[in-house]
Amino acid sequence: MFEGVAIMTLNGGKIVSYHEVANTAPAFVDLKFAPERIAKIVAKQGAELKARPEMQRHLA
Repeated sequence: MFEGVAIMTLNGGKIVSYHEVANTAPAFVDLKFAPERIAKIVAKQGAELKARPEMQRHLA
């Protein structure tokens, strides 16, 4: 089980960008992934979020 959101940018009524953000960590726990593996996956997800241009103003 996980939760997430879909984020779209519209221009002229058409979708010009689309991406999803999901909290997958609870699913990894339910699937009995090793804690070290979960930490590695979540760290990678965090790094990907921090690399997005729209996140830069929040990290300054």
